[in-house]
Amino acid sequence: MIELIGLGAVAIMALNKKENQKSKDPFFEWDTLIKKYSDQFKVPFDWVKAIMLTESSLGQARSVKRGLENPNDIEGSKSSDGKSWGLMQTTIPTARMFEPGVTAVQLNDPETSIRLGVKYLAWLISKKGINEELVIRSYNGGPGFLLSNTGRNMTALYYAKFMKNLALVRSKQK
Repeated sequence: MIELIGLGAVAIMALNKKENQKSKDPFFEWDTLIKKYSDQFKVPFDWVKAIMLTESSLGQARSVKRGLENPNDIEGSKSSDGKSWGLMQTTIPTARMFEPGVTAVQLNDPETSIRLGVKYLAWLISKKGINEELVIRSYNGGPGFLLSNTGRNMTALYYAKFMKNLALVRSKQK
């Protein structure tokens, strides 16, 4: 009986150690917020995480990291094209579709960025159904993407990168 209890304690300690290592790994840093909003808005967790990996390298991209460290640095934290901010790289016009008055400073906040990015994904799913490629390419191309032919090549490259990141997310989440 003592040996069985000892083995159980060792197993629990091993699980706790694995969870602690996971929580310190930047790959898992935002999982709690992603889960919170993907559950709330019924959006696949792995899609959100793969988009965040594609958009901001999970917050490791230089400009996004700068925004996380200093949210008020709007110039230093904007994307290379100067149009988006935060972990999910949401533009002001897109964010304001869901929360009027939101600012770039607010988009630099991880919770705001994830919440609005997931709301946008949920909206795209409501318009396009659960067609993964259409939804993901629309996330990258913007709300009007499907109404025009502009950006088709750009979004195809984005979708290919997303698919690579989605495979990585799925392999590491197990």
